Amino acid sequence: NMQIGDITCSAENALESVNVEINSPGGSVMEGQRIYNALKGISSRGVEVITTVSGLAASMGSVILMAGDQRKMTHGSRIMIHEASVMAYGDANDLRKQSNILESISAEIAEIYAEKANGTAEDMRELMKDETWMTASEAEQAGFVDVVIKDGKESTDNEPQPNNNTMFSKDKDLTAKLEASQAEVNDL
Repeated sequence: NMQIGDITCSAENALESVNVEINSPGGSVMEGQRIYNALKGISSRGVEVITTVSGLAASMGSVILMAGDQRKMTHGSRIMIHEASVMAYGDANDLRKQSNILESISAEIAEIYAEKANGTAEDMRELMKDETWMTASEAEQAGFVDVVIKDGKESTDNEPQPNNNTMFSKDKDLTAKLEASQAEVNDL
């Protein structure tokens, strides 16, 4: 048996897949990590986890999205990623401790994004520091989602899309490498 919140799964009612619809402005990092880890645990047991952004996946909502074996997003939805934040109270020493904790949390979240998205943890940290908002097509292009759903249908267009990704535009060498890699993939 495995229990997540009020849901109990057992061998008697084993699932082939779990569909998680996300429309969240975010929230507690620890609660978001709990949900992310629970979904990854379900996936590790052979159950396909499908996460779908239907509206907004901001902050920890975007981290939960990354738990999906398949990650989908409806046209018109948005993803927002940013650095971990906290309201703090205390003296300078207390605030330094909070700062160190926030750096650690942001680094861990960047690694989660980098596992699935097109980029390194360092790339993800830069996007997080800029508080990056993505449309469905931008999220697909950046590797945050695998499929965009438009008019109730999943995109099946395998034609190469023009690279309008400006998220990495600060690093011209990286942009050139990404474009060259995409051209190579398209040729293959």
